Formats: sequence, C-alpha cells, structure tokens
Amino acid sequence: MGKEVTCGALTRADEGRRITLHGWVNSRRDHGGVLFLDIRDRWGRTQTVFNPDNAEAFHTADSVRNEWVVAITGTVRLRPAGTENPRMSTGKSSSPRRR
Repeated sequence: MGKEVTCGALTRADEGRRITLHGWVNSRRDHGGVLFLDIRDRWGRTQTVFNPDNAEAFHTADSVRNEWVVAITGTVRLRPAGTENPRMSTGKSSSPRRR
C-alpha cells in the first residue's frame, strides 16, 4: 500500500511516489481505451488514469461510477506537456497512474 495523501495535496515533488487516495468518484471519462477518474475529498480533486496494460485495475475502474467511494493506490506521474488543467489545483503538476 502507498502513503496516504489527500486529493488536493499532490505537487511535482511527489512524482514517482507510490500513494493511496481515498475519496469519491467525481467524474469518470473513457477516452478510447484510457479511463480517467477524478477523485475528490474535502481537500480537493485529483485525476487518476487507468490503461489496459493492467487488465485487472482497468476492469475495476471501468465498473466504477460517479459518487462511489474508492481507495486508489498508484504512482504519481507528471502530466504530459500540453495536458495541464489549470482548473484543478493538481492539474499543473501531477496525476497518479495506476499500474
């Protein structure tokens, strides 16, 4: 299990850390085989990313719906250039990816 953190607390300094987020699914998006779950808690929101390379995690994420309570463990990765989201406090710096 990773170090537990709050959804709004991640920064560039967390890149490469294995963390666990607890919260509610704020939104779920399927972008052609890559799933994005925005997780929220009382401190903020964080985008998580699931790809089919990890079939078990991808299948589980595919079954999740808005407002479900989840715990997600993954490695913090920086967003690729050009994909920043200034509307999210963590949108400029990092996004956990489940592997």
